[in-house]
Amino acid sequence: MENQYNYYLTIFLVLIFPFFYKYFFNSRRNNLPPSPLAFPIIGHLYLLKNKPLSTLTSLSAKYGPVLYLRYGSMPVLIVSSPSAVEECFTKNDIIFANRPRTMAGDWLTFNYTAYIWAPYGQLWKNLRRLTVMELLSSNSLQKTSNVRDQEVVNFTHSLFKFCNGRSRNVDLTNWVCTFSFNLMNKIVAGRHLVSEEDAGMGKGIAMIERLKGIFIVDLPVLNMCDFLPLLRRIGYKGMEKKMSLVHNQRNEFLNNLLEEFRQEKVSVGNREKQNTLIGTLLSLQESEH
Repeated sequence: MENQYNYYLTIFLVLIFPFFYKYFFNSRRNNLPPSPLAFPIIGHLYLLKNKPLSTLTSLSAKYGPVLYLRYGSMPVLIVSSPSAVEECFTKNDIIFANRPRTMAGDWLTFNYTAYIWAPYGQLWKNLRRLTVMELLSSNSLQKTSNVRDQEVVNFTHSLFKFCNGRSRNVDLTNWVCTFSFNLMNKIVAGRHLVSEEDAGMGKGIAMIERLKGIFIVDLPVLNMCDFLPLLRRIGYKGMEKKMSLVHNQRNEFLNNLLEEFRQEKVSVGNREKQNTLIGTLLSLQESEH
């Protein structure tokens, strides 16, 4: 029995030693900022059980304005002084320019090609240039001002028509979502997602609920699987399946939208669709080939 106990103890020490070596000895060689005691695997997650903001404030007061923590496998830098923040975002801004890779980033950003998720580099610079010139420039906003004004008129007209001159209860949440989705899709693709006749009715409500299920989902940007990758392998809370489903739904919706746009562009001609966002981006794509 004693030999068996010693055998299991040896196996345990062999498995756990690399974690102790990495996080208690090797971290000092990397000249990292001060850090409290870290447990193997979970790191400093044990410190965030209750009132994490108060905990971080206390740790900063104890260890200084720059604090190094490790949330599972994810390194975290806590900065609590204006001078340290300035140094991070001025002298070392490129180092802190990228977001960490997460499960949400893997599934919902088309392999980190979305503007806000793309790593710093040529792709990000091109996306930034397109965003500034084609989306947020004064010329682009001026071109869509008529569309925005018309959509406000359509919204108030549809709401008045729905009430039919009578006092009745109205679900403004659905109506505001309808207005938002219609406005965005009008600018992007040149057409409405919910027609004026269907707004506020059963068909229109079902369409809005479907769109909210695709684009307004309650999925965390960070979850425990990002800190402890082992949980991702065992399917923790089905998070990966949920994100995979949302990704497939978004991909299908956007592909159908793009295909419909191309078909309508051929049928009605280039001029009407040229001023839409998809039309502009497709024109830029064609000019590069």
